[in-house]
Amino acid sequence: MPAKVFRLHNTGAELSDWAVSAAIGPAAINTIANPTALTASQQITSIPSPFARMDLVKSAFQHLTDPNVSIVGNTIYHRLVSEVLDLAQIMFDYPKFNKQGVDILIWDRVNDLGSLKNGGNKQHKLLGNTLDLFLKQDADSYNFNNLSSLYIIKYNFEVIGATSPATLFFSADNNRRTINLPLGNHKALDPTTFTPLFKRSDDFQQFIYQYFAFIDNTQGGLFSNKLPEFSAYLRKSLVELDEVNSTSYASI
Repeated sequence: MPAKVFRLHNTGAELSDWAVSAAIGPAAINTIANPTALTASQQITSIPSPFARMDLVKSAFQHLTDPNVSIVGNTIYHRLVSEVLDLAQIMFDYPKFNKQGVDILIWDRVNDLGSLKNGGNKQHKLLGNTLDLFLKQDADSYNFNNLSSLYIIKYNFEVIGATSPATLFFSADNNRRTINLPLGNHKALDPTTFTPLFKRSDDFQQFIYQYFAFIDNTQGGLFSNKLPEFSAYLRKSLVELDEVNSTSYASI
């Protein structure tokens, strides 16, 4: 009977029985087949962290900045990035959307985390200690060392997303009710329509690029250093914008 190699990736030497193998690196990880075929309707799960959604969004930006991947598409990665941009656009035009049911709840790291950890409820205390553990453990990976507050975005009393110190925003993974927030030619957080940055309104694009250019220029490249995946996406989108709308490109 031929030998059967039990591994998720398809790289590395053929081994018999128990033997020393090399550590799995990025090249091996990239060969692991995705059983969902990256379908946008199938959410990625099984990440053991209360901040798993932040990690997924960061990975989505990283995936779309691969030279061999288009920022236009219909995979789960395109959906996650599109939802981040939707939330950013909602916040950009917040006074208008506030009248349509959008509200913001501020979670203060010191006060609210302290209330969980120091309260009398055992479950709340466990949650607070768990959040505190991951905030310290993943400080470098997700810029939690610079996090003082999270801004939770709600629509008709349902959480639809929040700010992220790693990717600006991240969307909530839940069974959303119908969200009727028009953003140009599509509705916010539409599970079937994914809009890249270069196809969005000129004023929103100008704000994004000019705002982060200001941060980089005045704070020693803070944005590019702290949010490299988002920054790389902006550069890639700008190339696409130049090809389809040179006038808008020139204004940025």
